[in-house]
Amino acid sequence: MPVILFEPQMAAAASRSVLMTYRMLATVLVLACMGQAQTPPKYHTGKLLQMESVQCVVFEGQHGSGSAGIANCQEYVLQADEVLFHFRSRDPKRPALLPVGEMAQYRIEEGHFFLRAGGHEREYSVVSMEPRESAAAPVKSAKVNHLQ
Repeated sequence: MPVILFEPQMAAAASRSVLMTYRMLATVLVLACMGQAQTPPKYHTGKLLQMESVQCVVFEGQHGSGSAGIANCQEYVLQADEVLFHFRSRDPKRPALLPVGEMAQYRIEEGHFFLRAGGHEREYSVVSMEPRESAAAPVKSAKVNHLQ
């Protein structure tokens, strides 16, 4: 007789287990669909106009807490529809050479500047931005001439 008393409890436990399994499966499917539903980042197109080698400050420690040194950095100019971006690599010790004179795609997300050129996307530091006056406006050098 005691076996008959436990049988309804075992059936209820089994049905709760199956119900829990279905809930877990539904949760996983919903999360997977939400991950797929994210829109890809929107890229803008611009032309890499020039590259200059300029002196910049390089910090040895993380987040600028270590010693500082002077290094040569590549500064690029990207001509977008309405703005000229002057930017440098975030890691001056391992800069990527970009194809000057060619088109590149960029995006700005949460204050970070990402550039995609040559099939790779990298983050860069924007040094300055200036509005484009006209399509034929010359790009001014970032170097300061003390004789002027």
